[in-house]
Amino acid sequence: MQLNILLNNRLFLPPTTLIPSFMVKGVVKTNSADTAGALVRLFARSDAALVGQAITKADGSYKFTVFDTKEKFIIAHHPKRLFNAVVQDNVVPK
Repeated sequence: MQLNILLNNRLFLPPTTLIPSFMVKGVVKTNSADTAGALVRLFARSDAALVGQAITKADGSYKFTVFDTKEKFIIAHHPKRLFNAVVQDNVVPK
């Protein structure tokens, strides 16, 4: 809900509160080659809640924006199931 204030025929919007954000990003590689189309999921380490998921770009990169610096873990799945899923634990957003 947004409260708009009209004063002297001018609309004043309330100030917005900026929420700090942090990044988790990386590249998925298979045998030293970039892997496009891999499913990457980010989980909270404390309770294993899904924080987000992404599909890697052509260069194998992925990126998540999160709003805390609590530890996370990542699970990446190969797009053609040629390799087992990989886990990266103790990921700290920066």
